[in-house]
Amino acid sequence: RRAHRLGVKPVVFDTEQDIATASRLAHVETHPGRERDKVIPRLAALGRELPSALISTTDAWLRALVAHRGELEPAYDRILHPGNDAVSLCLNKEKFAMWSERNALPVPKLYRIGPEFRPETCTFPFPLMLRPAETLHSNATAEIPKASQVCSAAALARRLEEFRRAGVTPVVCQSLLGRELTQYSVGLARIGGRMMTFVARKLRPLPEACATGTLVQTTQQPEVERLARRAAALLDYEGIAEIEVLR
Repeated sequence: RRAHRLGVKPVVFDTEQDIATASRLAHVETHPGRERDKVIPRLAALGRELPSALISTTDAWLRALVAHRGELEPAYDRILHPGNDAVSLCLNKEKFAMWSERNALPVPKLYRIGPEFRPETCTFPFPLMLRPAETLHSNATAEIPKASQVCSAAALARRLEEFRRAGVTPVVCQSLLGRELTQYSVGLARIGGRMMTFVARKLRPLPEACATGTLVQTTQQPEVERLARRAAALLDYEGIAEIEVLR
């Protein structure tokens, strides 16, 4: 709607129909599964038809961008995402945590678990937070929550078994829940070293829900904003982003 009001012609391109493809204010193209071999060539062709920018709204499309960047980048005036190294880093929670530690960014402590790990002999301090290493939205892994806290070895064993059955790699780290926390969301746009940011406080749901925000309120938090801007600069991030901070 906003693009339409600004006189920008929005194009919604996907392999399935959802709420975005129902828009009356955008040109919509959907290419179902049987046409997957035509998807990337057609997406590239769209970019060559008019001066345009490309932006993904799902992790699946970000992975497609990484895989086919050589075909898509020449077709568009700008791809509103950082380079493949930064995108791949942001899509993997374990790699991002390790990168944050190397760059002295304050993140929950990461605990490595290998094939020989046994929950009953766990020496990590509880509570722990478990998340899929890569963000997942498919029905096949619907039973795996985006984040869950465990407070005992028995609970850790049950949760790890759920991950194993679903074929999902877990990331285990220190849990920050149970403290007096405020959750912030920093909206960010960065291009060519120029950056614009704002901070919003997440009012609902509370951090303990580990869920997508439904109500936020803009606020002034200079330290939170500086942290987000530092992370974006270290990543050499190009495009738009949301950086979530628990304080």
